Amino acid sequence: MLRVLDLFSGIGGFALGLTWAGGFESAGFCESDSYCVRVLQRHWPGVPVFPDIRTLTGDAVRSACGPVDLVTGGFPCQPVSHAGRRRGADDARWLWPEMFRLVRDLRPRWVLAENVPGLRTLGADAVLTDLEATDYTCWPTVVGAWAVGAPHKRDRVWIVAHAESGGTAAIQQPRSIRGPKLCGEALANASGARLEERADERGDTMEERASVERGGSVADAKRTKRRQADSARLDTTGKHDVFSKRPESTGGLGSGSGWSTEPDVGRVAHGVPSRVDRLRGLGNAVVPQIVTLFGRWIVDFERGRGGER
Repeated sequence: MLRVLDLFSGIGGFALGLTWAGGFESAGFCESDSYCVRVLQRHWPGVPVFPDIRTLTGDAVRSACGPVDLVTGGFPCQPVSHAGRRRGADDARWLWPEMFRLVRDLRPRWVLAENVPGLRTLGADAVLTDLEATDYTCWPTVVGAWAVGAPHKRDRVWIVAHAESGGTAAIQQPRSIRGPKLCGEALANASGARLEERADERGDTMEERASVERGGSVADAKRTKRRQADSARLDTTGKHDVFSKRPESTGGLGSGSGWSTEPDVGRVAHGVPSRVDRLRGLGNAVVPQIVTLFGRWIVDFERGRGGER
């Protein structure tokens, strides 16, 4: 069982994806947003949640969490996003150095980092240089939500790093992602969730397929069904449980999960409170199904079978 420290945790996308992968245990979180902290405490009761990465120390982690085998984190994207001013390291929100400080102190066997595509041309070299300078072998790639069957692109940069001192054969991968983009085709194939197969896997009805042919969407045709499903997923506190949708235990990731154009976040339905916080939490979250792919890869590698992938 690999113990995980999840930084910039949000609502727990990394932790959820690794739970689905199997072989991982959440040892600690770090998150400053109060709404997200409540979500984490509800779904991972008893797991420490540190409030600020800038004041978090390796000693505090070791004391509260014990040993850590994997550090995950989608560090803030605003400094490198094409939607912003792209100030990089000059932006106060550039928190990669804080994440790296903890990685260097804790020395986990694995690191899994995520950010927006803008990192490829601003910041990736610094991230890779830092990790490689401390004897981590890095595998950077780009994988989007499309790779797990979602009907939208949402490309993200993912960096997997493995400590060479762990005694396992080094991962032979590119040292930089400034060249041609790695689309993550191997991961998409491993998931068995190609877009052209989604209609059959979901079991879309004739009405739903006709809606798509008319220029609509499966989400529109499923509106009534989705509302009924939302009602069924309301827990005893009356809050919408966004963690109820899980990938199938067999077949490809996301198989049969019924991805829809609009996420099932409740919005104003059922009088759900704090809907703005809810949307912000979901919008900033990683796609957990992608994390599951990386988690399974890491577990396979640990078992001596993943080095060939």
